Amino acid sequence: MTGLPSEDIAWPPASCEKPYQRFTEWGAWWSGSIHQLSKVYSGQYGTAATGGVLGTSRYDAPFWWGAPVDPTQVPIREHVPIAGDITATSANLLFADPPTLKADDDTTQQRIDDWMQDGLHAVLLEAAEIASAFGGAFIKADWDLEVAEAPIPQAIKPDRVVPEFQWGRLRACTFWTEVAVESGKVYRHLERHEPGVVFHGLYEGTGQRLGHRVPLETLPATEPYARAVNADGAIPTGLPRLACVYIPNMRPSRFFKEPALGRSDFAGIEKPMDSLDMTLSALMRDIHLGKARLIVPQDFLMQAQDEKGRGAWFDLEASVFTPLDVLADSGNLRQEITMVQPDIRYQQYLGTASNWIQQIIRGAGYSTQTFGLVEDSGGQQTATETHARERASLSTRGKKILYWMPQLRELLEILLTIDARIFASGVTPQRIEIKFPDAVKVDQLSLAQTVQAFKAAGAASLQTLVRLAGLVPDDQVDEEVTRIEGEAPEPAAPAQPPEQDSEDEGDPESPPERGRTAPPQT
Repeated sequence: MTGLPSEDIAWPPASCEKPYQRFTEWGAWWSGSIHQLSKVYSGQYGTAATGGVLGTSRYDAPFWWGAPVDPTQVPIREHVPIAGDITATSANLLFADPPTLKADDDTTQQRIDDWMQDGLHAVLLEAAEIASAFGGAFIKADWDLEVAEAPIPQAIKPDRVVPEFQWGRLRACTFWTEVAVESGKVYRHLERHEPGVVFHGLYEGTGQRLGHRVPLETLPATEPYARAVNADGAIPTGLPRLACVYIPNMRPSRFFKEPALGRSDFAGIEKPMDSLDMTLSALMRDIHLGKARLIVPQDFLMQAQDEKGRGAWFDLEASVFTPLDVLADSGNLRQEITMVQPDIRYQQYLGTASNWIQQIIRGAGYSTQTFGLVEDSGGQQTATETHARERASLSTRGKKILYWMPQLRELLEILLTIDARIFASGVTPQRIEIKFPDAVKVDQLSLAQTVQAFKAAGAASLQTLVRLAGLVPDDQVDEEVTRIEGEAPEPAAPAQPPEQDSEDEGDPESPPERGRTAPPQT
């Protein structure tokens, strides 16, 4: 048991310097704030671990967002929030439809279903978006008997966590928050997770130093923890493991020395996103400069009555802009007043922007079809056509599920253990069976035609056909087969051929056959 720091150290620790630099950069793109982007790439904004410097010397070419701005000019800087679109798309591909969670007993199953409806599904969506932006996300389990009657899962950004990994697995971590800043003093709440226990501590320090530990009762924000911890400042969890999990977005990471940290969807596409913003800003500058202007004689300009002798004045947004020192001839005004309006090269700019957008989407591992950038081919697409066009996105989704599956199963077992121990809910902690839904919905008409084709060819049993149709859960397939067999109509008996009369027993009323003479009637 290690516990919380007992002496004044640098905070965040030096081990977090490089990851926090990247988190600051990716967080600026994710936020969509032009002020954060400008500060990050101009070296004016950073973290305590970096000394507030995130320069552009790490790159072969400087970023456009880091270029100095002429204070005498009004800057034209536009931003395309494509980073936010990428993270939202990543989360939707994973959890737009909730995964199927199956327990062994009804009590546990009902409890998990209630959690998903009461907010766990939303937490998974939030964590997936965080992981897409920062390369990974933490989810920790909290509980408060006065707030909720169940464990409270929370998604946490990695830029407020000091993780410790061993063999690629999370063995301990410290969540920290700045709860107050007073007269140059920074108060930080540290929450350290170790197997079976959670430590809480409040520290009074500076912007770059952790400082010394003070009682939890010092601030109202941490006072509730003072009533919950034991003499060691800890809260036992009863778990043989941590009360939190780390879900990497994808691996391996291209920047971090720690192999357990995940890779952001933004890794490697920062420069293309910067170039996209530069392209859009150049287009807006062309639009700004392309306003119609009038070239008029000097006499046509306005002059205030109290400013005689100081020359004529004009506004930048006025229709009259450029004076000429000529005499006005009222008989030839058309030749003396000229309107100038440059051509706006919008097609070139939009074409360039389109190329950057496609490069960004491909660099993030997705298909342009997923973002609605492929022209409609006409008619409704089948599941096979959609799957072919979105192959890159579905492949990326499959990779992310590989990292989500074990951590989600671990999280559910943590929540069940806390629920059984703290809330006495009667659930049984166990490994939950998880199944992610298909990202591409199968066209029901195509599926029905496939089932009909198998049935007509006699290539599948009725049980296989019911399972293939997917209209009932797997545990109800046999019952559905029995129901279908019971509702099937009995086959009709084959038609019997009419009985033929023998030659000796003729029908007296029937006409005689050809070539024969009817016997005389008596």
